[in-house]
Amino acid sequence: MKKKILILNQNIDELSTMRQLFAKEGCEVITATNWDTGLKLISNIDIDYIVLDANNKEFKEAFQKTAAKR
Repeated sequence: MKKKILILNQNIDELSTMRQLFAKEGCEVITATNWDTGLKLISNIDIDYIVLDANNKEFKEAFQKTAAKR
């Protein structure tokens, strides 16, 4: 079964490159360019892995807040 990977990145070029790399490895790739969309996807789809831009302050803070609530 294909692993589902959610990639969160605001940089479209990086997002596209990562999508191609993971798809080439046989993964099902889902993408989002903002945290709200990513969170909706996480809530509605069984995701195996999340790749996010940890240098993006918005993503990092939102991820920490969400993880703290769970």
